Amino acid sequence: MPFGTSGVLGIELGSDQLRVIHGALSGSLLSIYDFAAEEILISNPENAAQQLGALVERKKLSSYPAALTVSGPGVVHRLLDFPSMPLSELALVVEREMHLVGGAGAEEVAFDWEVIEEKDSGNLKEMRVLVAIAPQSQVRAAQELLAQGRLKPALFTTPPISLLRSLRFVQGEGKGLQAVLCVAGQQGYLLGVKDGAWNFYREFSSRSSERGRESLLEEAVREANRVLLYHRQRYREGGEIGFLISGEKGFEELQIRLQRETGIQGEVVRPAPEIDLAPLGERGNVFRDLFPSFLIPLGLVAAAYLPAGINLVPKAVRKAVRSRPSIDWSFVHRPALGLILLIIFLGVHLVLVYTERRYQRLLENR
Repeated sequence: MPFGTSGVLGIELGSDQLRVIHGALSGSLLSIYDFAAEEILISNPENAAQQLGALVERKKLSSYPAALTVSGPGVVHRLLDFPSMPLSELALVVEREMHLVGGAGAEEVAFDWEVIEEKDSGNLKEMRVLVAIAPQSQVRAAQELLAQGRLKPALFTTPPISLLRSLRFVQGEGKGLQAVLCVAGQQGYLLGVKDGAWNFYREFSSRSSERGRESLLEEAVREANRVLLYHRQRYREGGEIGFLISGEKGFEELQIRLQRETGIQGEVVRPAPEIDLAPLGERGNVFRDLFPSFLIPLGLVAAAYLPAGINLVPKAVRKAVRSRPSIDWSFVHRPALGLILLIIFLGVHLVLVYTERRYQRLLENR
């Protein structure tokens, strides 16, 4: 690990794998310092915490703030439309809506929100708000998981929001409507993104534990086909939707099935130029090959640096994350420019030395 590095740990605790990225954002560049993926030995919270703690201790990462996904039963997302208003007023309106959704006697929940779109609808300006809601019990469980690993929480968010944050570091991400298809373990996510903003979301899982991944791929293609049919009916004049594939191995089979069922061949995600793999050294090529499976931890690192965004960590225990100042060191790779800068530096130094000696002589002659 480079001396003096800062950064955040992006932690994805899946059904059968633990994935961790240590990275830092500086300007528009996301540097990856370390990464790890381990099979979860025993799938229960206590053993998962022990395994995470052992990994963090082995790699000497316990001093860095951590970002973690919260998922499972009770974690939901809502899209709400409101007339345009100041954010201070909007916060009160969203809070009131969440209390109405919960109702009396409902389980206590944590929620956070962000404005994802502002648009003109005739004479009325509207704001579209994305709200993430999770049971307080799951948020507390996430806090306990990090505490057992001696980690401080910087961010709790959901898997689809992590996927959304990661897209700025995916090659080929751009305008129009795209669907990010992520399959990992026995869980799958299908996130629709329009012009970089949240558009729709579907979640699916393997229906058969015996067939495992085969069943999950069938569900993935089925959900993709539904989304495609809906898109073609609603946006007849719009362009075709594109699919970005991420998650664990098996992309070729998923591409073949998508091509056969929908007529569209999904594109496996690749790292964009905004990702710096130089700190990894020779392991950079390994991470490049594994990049599709690390999309959620990557998005967690990026999300932790956002000044505003959905974060379910209670503010009282939230570890602040600040972006490092962006310094352009590209001149190091240009010998001519480096030589010019060195000459300028020496010239300034000599002028200062000459001036100091001159004043010393003047003082001595008085």
